[in-house]
Amino acid sequence: MIRVFIADDHQLVREGLAKLLRETPDITVVGEAGDGLAVLDLAPQGGWDVLLLDLMLPKVNGFGVLAELRRRGSKLRVIVLSMYPEGPTALQALSAGAAGFVSKGRSISSVIDAIRQVHRGGRYITPELAELLLDSELRSPGDEPHTQLTRRQFEVLVLLGEGMAQGEIAARLGLSASTVSTHLMHIKLQLGLRTIAELAQYALQKGLVSPR
Repeated sequence: MIRVFIADDHQLVREGLAKLLRETPDITVVGEAGDGLAVLDLAPQGGWDVLLLDLMLPKVNGFGVLAELRRRGSKLRVIVLSMYPEGPTALQALSAGAAGFVSKGRSISSVIDAIRQVHRGGRYITPELAELLLDSELRSPGDEPHTQLTRRQFEVLVLLGEGMAQGEIAARLGLSASTVSTHLMHIKLQLGLRTIAELAQYALQKGLVSPR
């Protein structure tokens, strides 16, 4: 029996997913959490084979959970279950230690296939994601990290480098503050940086903005 733990900030999503998974003979749902901190608190107790992890968790987001599990040397198999399609975010999740990535737009059968695949020790990668992985591997080793950002992420980075606050960036691009915050989280992960100040300095050093 494959023991699955579900981490998602929406209770209806957790309950619906748990109900469908419990109808699968070889899968059982052993627990749920609505935020990343709870996941990290409960993980040491064990009893899970696979963690279904949403990225947009409060307190500690999904990338933070992946980073902490990696720091602890955890052997827990993680599948990111995200609202995002198979794109740069999926590549970042795999790079951060996820064994699989499933968009929430896919069917429950895809989730079940992913659980079985990673439980066997493999990785779950859709054909679309496999193509992206191949493309990323074919990039020149000399390519700057920021060349792999999405267009919107690059715009956010440049505006940040120009000295704009997050609220100003949101207004300029017609985005919500939470969306800008999410973009910044992904940019930091992609560039291997930790703070907003480091992102602004990066943009300046790489010539993405003019010195003020």
